[in-house]
Order: sequence, then structure tokens, then C-alpha cells
Amino acid sequence: MSKKVPTWLGWRMPERSFCYSLKAEDAHAAKLCELMQGRGVARELIDTGLSARIFRPPADSLVPDGTIEPAEVYALAIEIIEDEYFRSGETTFEEEQGSFAIKAWEAGFRLPWIVYDGNPYTKSDVETRDELSRMARSVRGESELELARAIYDTAFSKEGLGMEVWNSFPVEYNAEYALKFRWGDCTEISWVLYSLYKYAGFDPRFVWVREEFDGSPLLHMAVAVWADGREVIADSHFGFDADHRVVVDLPPLAALASYVNNVAVGQQDKVDAAGMLGRSLGYDPTYSLTYLYMAGDRMSDMFQMDRDECVEKAAGLDPAAREYMDLLLKSGD
Repeated sequence: MSKKVPTWLGWRMPERSFCYSLKAEDAHAAKLCELMQGRGVARELIDTGLSARIFRPPADSLVPDGTIEPAEVYALAIEIIEDEYFRSGETTFEEEQGSFAIKAWEAGFRLPWIVYDGNPYTKSDVETRDELSRMARSVRGESELELARAIYDTAFSKEGLGMEVWNSFPVEYNAEYALKFRWGDCTEISWVLYSLYKYAGFDPRFVWVREEFDGSPLLHMAVAVWADGREVIADSHFGFDADHRVVVDLPPLAALASYVNNVAVGQQDKVDAAGMLGRSLGYDPTYSLTYLYMAGDRMSDMFQMDRDECVEKAAGLDPAAREYMDLLLKSGD
């Protein structure tokens, strides 16, 4: 029971936190919301009108509705964390100790494309971020397109990061792990490319592209940047300015859901797979339900349903998932 607080007129019950309503719906979102509130973030900044149940709404169409939803909390948390680590100057060890990212990590929220280990007493993650920052800002190009290409080349050159493409499927890793060993699959390389482009002043986006591998269609992650008036795809497997017939935006919440889902599927024997899939539904149910369909063959043992059943379950629980599926699976012809 809440304790009463004194006022000059006597005693009253304290005002309930605007995060309170989230506790029953999403305890993790509630913790992040309370962290934001404790740092002085106003309710109006959280309430953007974003709903994970609305299929990819344009930002300028969002209207605050007076309620706080998990998607709004998670989206703002990503903005705050990225602002901390992609700011113009390098992040010091002392700054990291009091960062929102550390507190969010303790609350169970971590972005795979941000290099931090959640330990305020180690410096390796800060040093790795500084390396990324210095390297990205040292790259030069006579045009935006040339700069974007040079940054891509820096990720793989021996003089740069020396990343190597290695098929890690079905196991999923974060950027910190990928940079430690200097290799990764499409997702791990995309985490690294995203950071390099951010530090260089670009506004990168994660995207899904659909390609044929060994005759089978496969969704594959890459990074898109806008350079010299057009979109350019930086793809770990298909090179810079890759030409893909199907390109679908993967907003930050969907990228996070993708990572959590991949970890759940690839490491079922080591993690609470069902719990992680539940968490991903909180991040982005439209994407995650689509993922249940896309990964239907691999999920059959866990959910005891075949691919067709996954389709119906995904589309039935969230109609927006059907529209997302159609985008991801279209032939592009």
C-alpha cells in the first residue's frame, strides 16, 4: 500500500506514476518508463501516439492519445540510448557509469547494435565504441555516396575493422561480440555498419531484403543510407549499393524483436525461448507474429504447429501482420 505524504493541509495519497498502468500489461516497459520519469522525462514526450498494433504509421500521422503504451516506451528508450552513444563527442567511462543504457540494461533492455556490456566497472566497451567513432570520422569522401562507400569498405578492410562475413546461423550475436572476434553474419555485420554510419553523421536504417540462397527465398538484413539523393543498400553479403528487388524497412523496434527472436530460435537449449519470444511480442507484435510464420518450420517443435498454422495464428492475432507478410514475401517482379 502506498504511504501517505505530508502537505501543508495535512496528509494525502501520493500521485500515481503515469507508468503505473503499464505494470499489468508489460512489466519491462513499466521499469523503463519509471527510469525515464525518474530522469525527468515528461509524459508528453513518451505519449507520441505510437502503437505496435498500427502497421508502420508515418511519423507525421501520429497523434498523442493520452495513454502510455509499451511501444512508445521502448521507442523512446532506443532514442535516448542512441543519443548517448552516437553523440558528437566520445563517451567517457565516467559518463557511461551514469548512463540510461546501463540502467536500462539492468532492467532487462539491451540493444544488440549498441556496444556496451552492462558493467559500469569495465572499459572495454567504451574503448570499442571510441574505436568505431574515431574510425568513422576519419573516413573521407568527395561526395556523400563516396563517403558511404568508403565507410562500408572500412568495415571490411585490414586497415579498418577487418570484419569477415561468417555464417553464424542459427546462433545470433550482438555487436560487442562481433567486434571482439571481427566476424559476423548479416545481422552482426549490420549492427556494426549501422554504428559506423551513425558516427559518420548518416541516418542509417535497418532493412530486410529478400534474396535467393541456394534456390530458396530468404529474408536477409542490411543497412540503408540516403546518399546524394538516393537510397543505397550496404549489404554484408552482396556488397555496397546492392540491388535488391524487395526492400522492407525494419524499424528499430522490429530490429530488436528480430534479434530476440533469433536468439530464442537459435539457442533454445540455452535460453528461455518461450519467454524471449514473449518479450519480442512486446517490442513489435506485428513483426514478431510475422516471424512466427517465416520461421514456421523451425518453430514447429516449440509451438507444435506447422507453417500453415503459423500463418493463420499470426494473421489472426494481428491483422497488420498479414500486410507485413505480403511485403516481405512479394516477388518484386
